[in-house]
Amino acid sequence: MVRIGPDCRASALVAAFLFAILRVASANADNIRFTLFTGGVIAENFGAIETGGAVGAGFEVEKTATWSVVGDLEYSALNGSYSYVQPYPPYPRSKTHDTASTVAFQLGFRGHLFARSRVRPFLQVGLGARLGGTPTTPYYSFEADGGSGAPDLDSISQGAAASLRVGVTAARFGGTGVFLDGGVVALIENPQDYALVPIRLGISFR
Repeated sequence: MVRIGPDCRASALVAAFLFAILRVASANADNIRFTLFTGGVIAENFGAIETGGAVGAGFEVEKTATWSVVGDLEYSALNGSYSYVQPYPPYPRSKTHDTASTVAFQLGFRGHLFARSRVRPFLQVGLGARLGGTPTTPYYSFEADGGSGAPDLDSISQGAAASLRVGVTAARFGGTGVFLDGGVVALIENPQDYALVPIRLGISFR
């Protein structure tokens, strides 16, 4: 009997969700605007990786003044350093620097409050995938100082991912404006490890 692992099931559910989102978005694709953004990223349980920067682009299909279908493609360049006691005699203390990069694609929904307000708070949820992110050096947690924390040895650093963001936008329904948001992008199989917390500043335009 062929067994389907949790990563395969998660990928299949994400693929079905993305297909459904695209069907919903295509029903009103003429009411679309685009987004460009940049910002900073904080890593969680990413080994030596601590922070980084992000750039990306996306789209928003406005269904009504209160909710939209959104899609994002985001690239993150990450780095960090830490010191640790090497796990062999005479147990010297060493310091290392590490880098990594990720590419994340998300599709989902955005809900706006105060449909006619000049500044509108919003909540955004999405599903998709995140690729890359494998650190170049192993993380030794014994008496470690620095880094973002030790992930489990069996945790993956890429795969199906989910995102949750909250923010505010100055773009009214059908208009152009800047937005600011923050949130988390986590892997579905091990959300506690290799998580990223991006803070983004961008612009939405038609």
